[in-house]
Amino acid sequence: MSESRLQQENDGEFEKKLSEDISFLPPDDRTMSKITPFKKAMNMVLTGIALNCVVLNFLCLNYILPFIGIVLSVLGFRALRKENRWFYTCFILNIIKLVHFSVYIALNATIFSCSDKVYLISEIVNSAAAFIIIPHVFCFWQGLRAVNKKAGANSGTAAGAVLTLWSVILYVLQIIRYTGLIIPVVMLIIFAAVFISLCKISKNMNEDGFSLKPSAVKISDGKIISAAVSVLLVFIFLGYAFFGSYPMKWQAVNEMSYADTDEIKIQLIELGFPENVLNDLTAEEIKQCAGASKIVSESNDHPVNDGRTHVTYQANQVLTETVYDSNELRITSVGVLVPGEREKWIIFHHFQWTEDPGFCGTESIQILPAYIKADSGMISDRKISGRVLYDSDGKTFESPFYSLEEETYSYSSIIYRKYSETAVFGTFSMTEKGENYRGYVYYTAESGGLYNYFDSRINYTHQKSIFQYPVMTAKKNRMTYGINHSGVFVTVNDALMINI
Repeated sequence: MSESRLQQENDGEFEKKLSEDISFLPPDDRTMSKITPFKKAMNMVLTGIALNCVVLNFLCLNYILPFIGIVLSVLGFRALRKENRWFYTCFILNIIKLVHFSVYIALNATIFSCSDKVYLISEIVNSAAAFIIIPHVFCFWQGLRAVNKKAGANSGTAAGAVLTLWSVILYVLQIIRYTGLIIPVVMLIIFAAVFISLCKISKNMNEDGFSLKPSAVKISDGKIISAAVSVLLVFIFLGYAFFGSYPMKWQAVNEMSYADTDEIKIQLIELGFPENVLNDLTAEEIKQCAGASKIVSESNDHPVNDGRTHVTYQANQVLTETVYDSNELRITSVGVLVPGEREKWIIFHHFQWTEDPGFCGTESIQILPAYIKADSGMISDRKISGRVLYDSDGKTFESPFYSLEEETYSYSSIIYRKYSETAVFGTFSMTEKGENYRGYVYYTAESGGLYNYFDSRINYTHQKSIFQYPVMTAKKNRMTYGINHSGVFVTVNDALMINI
């Protein structure tokens, strides 16, 4: 075979292999533009902005979606941070937002989020954090302009300016707590139009050939997401496990202090003072009742369970009712009339769990004293006292209430009408190692002689379950709703009416 023929065969074989392997060549520029680092980063940023600006207030989506949005923004601007100083600023601002929002979510898994002081601080910090959206959007707009100029793209960035103005208006609406519907709907429509425009800008810049050199990273996006979620879940778990009840100051009751109260107790029992309540009073409180001329008491057992549905058939009707097989909470109220220049009444509101209360979270007692009503004719020094008790291993333990004070608060009715009310609130938590949980609140009031009767009311709110987010205390539930709106809490009502 000649050299010329051999060369022709080799050339033909080479061309054949070349044509077979052409499919393994890299895709053209248009295909590559669909997977550029710039487009991936911009998608993260735009999605993050959308999840942060549009809030859905149900199923905890107002916490979940913004958290996801902030994490995506952090990852997006991490890739863009070296492109210009505006994107770098956005990266730092989103890290600050991520830290703040994570702390906020974790704090909402504790009862401290219901503290007035913590709530005030949280409101200030949240307002400052909400303001970050304005410089964040402004820097994003300026960063887009810088990238646009560098790419020589024809697409404008007016949408960034509109979004900046939009964020200012949104912040103002949050500060003034706007509750209307028209403006939010208009704002949502504007945001949708701006968001679509920003997506088109990102697409056009890719088509115009803008390329981004990815910033070198040591930790992948997946690991950052896993770490952020894991840390948050750990802190939420710790909140539920260790910060879901009040710290109480339990100590054993000193039985020796009752040595000289036997005669007074006999006298009070003869007048009708319930013995189970009397045995829980301190020696000093028993002595205050010495010389009593009249005692009025009322005791009722109340259910705190969901009961069961009982169905009966009568004629052509089906009647359903809720039946309670057990009444776990006994409330006893006592009024003691003691001598003085004016008729002086000592009012006791006592509670006792006759069965295991179950979950030990937060408890609240709301007292509406007789003197609260302006037309009651009762006068009081507004000195309130009381304590909580339980038994364990044959001993009785006591603790003051975690808090016990008179407060004026506002709440909304079921028709969203605002009401204001003054009441005494006692808060406490029971311990899981005890039994026979009980306690009481008492106050004194003098009769002004204007009316021949008065009443004193008690509302006991019990937390039945740990499953709630954000965490709300029994007191906060009572102050927020006025009536029970949550399956986590149940409120029992009782009253003592006295004819003078």
